[in-house]
Amino acid sequence: MSTIAAAGVPDTLVRPARRNRFVGFLSAFRRQRLGIVGVMLLSLTVIAAIGAPWIAPYSPNKIDALHVLQSPGMHHLLGTDSLGRDVFSRILYGARVSLYAGFVVVSVSMIIGTAIGLVAGYAGGITDAVLMRLMDALLAFPGLVFAIAITAALGPNLTNAMIAIAVLSFPGAARIARGETLSLRERDFVLAERVLGASPVRILFRHILPNALAPIIVLGSLRVGGAILIETSLSFLGLGVQPPTASWGAMVNEGSAFLERAPWISMASGGAIFLAVMGANLLGDAVRDILDPRLRNA
Repeated sequence: MSTIAAAGVPDTLVRPARRNRFVGFLSAFRRQRLGIVGVMLLSLTVIAAIGAPWIAPYSPNKIDALHVLQSPGMHHLLGTDSLGRDVFSRILYGARVSLYAGFVVVSVSMIIGTAIGLVAGYAGGITDAVLMRLMDALLAFPGLVFAIAITAALGPNLTNAMIAIAVLSFPGAARIARGETLSLRERDFVLAERVLGASPVRILFRHILPNALAPIIVLGSLRVGGAILIETSLSFLGLGVQPPTASWGAMVNEGSAFLERAPWISMASGGAIFLAVMGANLLGDAVRDILDPRLRNA
């Protein structure tokens, strides 16, 4: 028996309230002009990633020795690289890697971090102390250096790069979830659930988690751009996606050797990174402005 039912409020009134909050969020988001720009930039990246097999004029790994380092033109919109591969096609396929690292890894790390923070904040005592000291230990390392160390130790590939990004991301989510849990566990509706005999799992996931989601969502939206940057940085250093798979970071590295003769290689891949990260950051800022009550009421 939930607190809402105990208070005599039917569930049919709760569902419309949730829908109203969602409609209110969309209404507030429409007033965030930079947030809309961010959605447009991210949508462009998503379309490029999903539609790459149909949009790309060439195979991303097709080597053409007769058109090496060809400048942008009608046949190759963004030119070719040192192996004659079409840069535009590789940009489209490289979007898949960056979006995969940005969204999937951040989502997984937010789930792991949130679960750790909920348990630590609700249990308290020695459990809280041990879990939070572990999170502090992970946060003590410089981010990119720690990611390089993890990837170098596990081996250079996309899976290990994603593990490194996840390890960097979930301690922050754990600290935020713990802070929210500490403030919520003494609220009247949580105490009422305890009196009614609800289990800790039910209290955590039915009552505390829904009320703690807003700051976690904000953090996750802000971390997507950072995750893309870390993935491209690892690929630039040769610790991420391995050749011949297209990756924006690896393309920047490849083009750095031909900056004077063929600057379009690094410029195209660097521009793709800039637009994707800018879109993610603008969207994250808009979500933060809407969901953060301190900014909303300012």
